[in-house]
Amino acid sequence: MKIFIALIICLISVLGLAGCDLLDTLKWQDNTEVSSEYIVLEATESRLLIAGIGEDGNALEMDQYSVPNMFYPTYEIAVGDKVTIKHNGIALESFPMQFGKIYSMTYYDQTTGLAVTINVE
Repeated sequence: MKIFIALIICLISVLGLAGCDLLDTLKWQDNTEVSSEYIVLEATESRLLIAGIGEDGNALEMDQYSVPNMFYPTYEIAVGDKVTIKHNGIALESFPMQFGKIYSMTYYDQTTGLAVTINVE
């Protein structure tokens, strides 16, 4: 009888943990797509430091993100340029923040008026 009760408790525990894992998996597979415009604060060969744009057109200091510079070496991104990023709306808890998943990045060249979009698989 004790073995039977122990098996039932183990079965309930395993099913409970499996349910938690399933809920977590479904949460991360959310296909939400958010598009936001950002201003470049710093640009290197590998990373861009970007910030959200406030109502006054200035960078929001508390809304900074680090993203890969997918445009280098074809396009030289400069401080003050604007990029639009489509992402899943999840921000990783780091400083500066990072996006959970980036779907595409669009760079607007102010001198030529050219818009370059890079889609991420």
